[in-house]
This record gives sequence, C-alpha cells and structure tokens, in this order.
Amino acid sequence: MEWYEKTLFQAAMKIIREKTMISDVSDAIYDSLLKATREAVKKLFQVNEHFYYCSLMMLEDATPCISACSEEALAETVKNSNGRYTADDLRWSYADSPYFGYGFQEYFKSLDAFYCEHMNRISDDEYDAAIEMWLSLMERVMKTLDEEGMFGTSDNRKKIFINAEYMPPDVSNVERGRRLNPLDIFERWYKENWDESDSEDIGEYYYALNHPKMCKVIVTQSITDKKIAMKIRKDFNVPMGIGEFLMFCKHTPCTINDNFSYNYGKELISREPMYSEIISIIEK
Repeated sequence: MEWYEKTLFQAAMKIIREKTMISDVSDAIYDSLLKATREAVKKLFQVNEHFYYCSLMMLEDATPCISACSEEALAETVKNSNGRYTADDLRWSYADSPYFGYGFQEYFKSLDAFYCEHMNRISDDEYDAAIEMWLSLMERVMKTLDEEGMFGTSDNRKKIFINAEYMPPDVSNVERGRRLNPLDIFERWYKENWDESDSEDIGEYYYALNHPKMCKVIVTQSITDKKIAMKIRKDFNVPMGIGEFLMFCKHTPCTINDNFSYNYGKELISREPMYSEIISIIEK
C-alpha cells in the first residue's frame, strides 16, 4: 500500500472507531472508494479491448468491487461455454465476466478492511441505512469518474453502460443506471435485463424514472461563503457564474433552479445536513 493510501486508510479507520459524525464517515468512505475505483478502472482500460459495461457493485454483505466486460471478453466466454450459452445470455452477467473483481487485491484490499470495520460496528437496526449509504457513495464515485471523462465523451460515452449495483439484482439498480447513463445505452441494458415478470412494480417504477417528479429549488438564507456557494451551484445545476450566483443569493428567498429532480433534491438535502437550513424544494 502506498504511503498516501495508508494514511487515508488509517484516518478513515480512526473516524469509524471513534464513531464521529455520519458525514465524516461518509466522506472517508467516499475518498477511499473513489481512489480505489479510479485506479482499478484506469488500469482496466489499458487492456486493448472494446468495453461496453463497467459497474461498481456490492454483493450482499461484501465489499464493493468492479465488474466489467468487453466485446472480446464476451466472445471468449461464450466460446468457452461450448454451446451452453449465447452472447445474449451472458452480455450483462457480471459473474461470468473474466473482469469480475478486477484489481480487488491491488486496489480494494484496504477498503475491504474498512468496510468490515464499519459494518461490524453498526447495529442490526442500522444495517439497511448503512447499505443505502454505501450504494449512494458508489453512485457518486461512478458519477465523478464519468465527469472526469473516464468512460469516454460524446458518442464514445454512449457505447458503455456504467452503474453502481447491488446483488442479488435489486430494482434500485435501475434507478441508479438511469441517472448515470445516456438514455440509449440505458434503454438497451434495461430491456435486456428486466421485464414485467421480474417485479410486479417494475412497470410503474420504470414509468416513474422517465416521468420524474420535478421541483423548484429555493435558497432561503443569504449565502456569503464562496465554498458553500460553489457546492450548491454544482449540486443543483445552477446555470450562473459563481460571482453572479453569490450576488443573486444575497436577496432571499430566491429560486436557483425551477426544474430540478424532486427525488434527487431530497437525497442531496438528506446527504448534506447544512442544506436543510438554507435550501427548500417545492414539488411542481
């Protein structure tokens, strides 16, 4: 383990052991997870193949890891099945890919100890909330890497489906997949993975994804801190320069986005305690 990774890991473990604020634990997990995933995906894409799938996934009660697949790896896996499976059967099978768990020993080993320490210190009543936190941070990691251009840009980005998934397959994977991907590649993944028989609620769930509740985002208190203003501007997709935004937020209440996802707005406010004091969302 490199010295900076060791330092980050030790700091994260200290935070968990001392049971400091949830936001501190969340930030520590995010930093460790982002570092591990970025390095693993970077090395993965040095393989000279055409990748169409890359997911950060959590198997039930296990540390997150990467699974990915390329057209070349898929063809080889089908060939090795000796006629038992077709490409359609295995295209989205994370466990059958030779890249399942890629880079785990090299990049995720310290995170594994981190995950076990965290999960061993929570009560049964806290378990579901902890899993939800990890999944939310996994999605955030994939979104960050996507914004960095890790999965390609423009038309090339439309060739690879990315996600943050929970296994065994959970319907919430659909929601994260929709948020993280261009519509065309999401539609293909969705149609080849889900049908009405998978869940009696999947039709309504899918409809909700494509017809999301929208809201107005309102700043209720004057903002003078530049760092906070920059974070709000980024999180709520405010189309203003930072100087203009600071001036605008001196006169509150003021609407900073009048067509924002209601559910995502609620998630942001629950994730960042300070938002509950200065941000209000009104469903349209």
